[in-house]
Amino acid sequence: MTPPAACVVDTNVVMRLFVSGAYMREVQEYFAGSPEAHAPDLLPVECTNALWKYIRAGQYRLDQARQDLLDLFSLDIRWTPTGDVLPHALEIAAARDVSAYDACYVALAEQLQLPLLTADNRLAVKMAGSQHVVVTLDSLFAASS
Repeated sequence: MTPPAACVVDTNVVMRLFVSGAYMREVQEYFAGSPEAHAPDLLPVECTNALWKYIRAGQYRLDQARQDLLDLFSLDIRWTPTGDVLPHALEIAAARDVSAYDACYVALAEQLQLPLLTADNRLAVKMAGSQHVVVTLDSLFAASS
């Protein structure tokens, strides 16, 4: 499967740019190709929280996390106010038993008529059979790893 030229990206994908792990190289190459990436403005808060968890666990340095946040804002991501998607996100969260955070990304993808790119396989399973198009990093890159 080819990565989408335009999509909504979630925190699980963006964190692959900074924190070493599965598909880090592939995600870095994807972003280097200048995709049309969209996200709710909730994403930087979620990335900050994820970095804090790594720091708290002793797996990351504070100075590196600060730099990662600066780098996050240098990415060419088109931000949408979270408030614009919250009413529909609540409906998605209730209907599909997903967090309101995850539902914000799904709602934005639906609003923009783009796929959601995520590393969250559980979210993809919960969205299966719905009108929501969710593409996982596993579905894109598992065969190439």
